[in-house]
Amino acid sequence: MTKFTTKFKLLFQIISIITIGFYSGQTALAKKDKKFSATEKKQIEKMIHDYILKHPEIIPEAIELFKKNPEAIARFRAKIEKEQNQKNSETLKNDNGMIYNDQISPVLGNPNGDVTLVEFYDYKCGYCKRSLSIIKELIKTDPNLRVIFKELPILSELSRTAAIISLAVNKQGKFEGFHTALMQTKKNLTEKVIFEIAEKNGVNISKLKKDMNDPLIERALRDNHILANKLGIEGTPGFIIGDKIIPGYVQSNVLREAIRNARNKLKKK
Repeated sequence: MTKFTTKFKLLFQIISIITIGFYSGQTALAKKDKKFSATEKKQIEKMIHDYILKHPEIIPEAIELFKKNPEAIARFRAKIEKEQNQKNSETLKNDNGMIYNDQISPVLGNPNGDVTLVEFYDYKCGYCKRSLSIIKELIKTDPNLRVIFKELPILSELSRTAAIISLAVNKQGKFEGFHTALMQTKKNLTEKVIFEIAEKNGVNISKLKKDMNDPLIERALRDNHILANKLGIEGTPGFIIGDKIIPGYVQSNVLREAIRNARNKLKKK
């Protein structure tokens, strides 16, 4: 899985760790069964914030102590996972249209399939290239599977260029052949190579260059980044199947199981 987590996110997690540790001792600071009020919590958070700014040297010390406490690590991970799952549920509900019906993301497989698999990908991502054969096999063996491709160019400026060209190619109905060829090419990826691959797959280059300026493409790329961020997809590939979010490269059996579970849930409704 290709990551784009920044040091700022890591710092936020570190501060969260310290804060959680502080709150875990609240019963020792307060009377039994008493909890801090909202105002008291804000005051405590400000105290922690100010102290960390004045004494940043405590951060590596806190990390080392945290690493030696497996129970604290487990609690922290469980808390983060629970919060992300809640956030995912809200995003899948509130942004349903943006995910499944944006009118510009390429769709393969059965457009009326009962289960939809959404893939976030980057054309310069090695794991996305490895996922290509898995996705193609799923489409081939599951006649009721709909697959939506979400461009998530995060690795380079060329990734973004490839994404724009890909969405413009889709306007000509040539996405599948172009996508496969671009993912499978052994050539060093350049804008010239991308246009050559498009032309070899029957794309009208003159029309393609005009379509690349379609404002809907720019909006789609922006929306995809927003969705990925909300869903905790920090790199490529990333998948949505039903109510399950799968970050990173996985084997076909993982995706098949998620598809089967999503289908079973539909039958129970």
